[in-house]
Amino acid sequence: VSGPGSRDSDPSNNVDQVDSFSEIQTICKEEEIDLLDYVYSSEGLIHSIPKEQTLDRMIQTWRIMEASITNGINNKGSISPSINRYANQYQQNFEAQLPDFQFLGRENTEASIFAFAVSEESLGNQLVITAPVCETSGIVAAVLKTLQKKYLCNESQMAEALLIGGFVGSILEKTS
Repeated sequence: VSGPGSRDSDPSNNVDQVDSFSEIQTICKEEEIDLLDYVYSSEGLIHSIPKEQTLDRMIQTWRIMEASITNGINNKGSISPSINRYANQYQQNFEAQLPDFQFLGRENTEASIFAFAVSEESLGNQLVITAPVCETSGIVAAVLKTLQKKYLCNESQMAEALLIGGFVGSILEKTS
């Protein structure tokens, strides 16, 4: 790939100089690359690491996000003397009612439970990825986990979804 950020690319093609998605689309068409290749190339420029290392870092990030959901659902009891855990109970109730479940739809409900589980882990000072910020730390993990279950994505695909999501977020932050 000779897109922005690649060693063969013109330094003026730097991701920090791109101001809109239409510019990115134009670069992708000119370079005959897709958005994921563009992001990998940009990450290579920013962090001076190869694509494989970028993917490995994002897989580790995804594993932490996934573990925070699992741990949040599996943990019971109290977070502190005044704060109880509920994600486990919500998950059990959801699974028990699944055959007759009509409220909000399966994916929306399960994503909500996943987000709640991560929030409980965060409140308990456990390891979580705060994406995009602490207050909403469970949202990205919950939505991606729900999509992974629905579409049977592997962890590399989830890591690439995180990579693209982070890139889109950085462009939106820069242009807002």
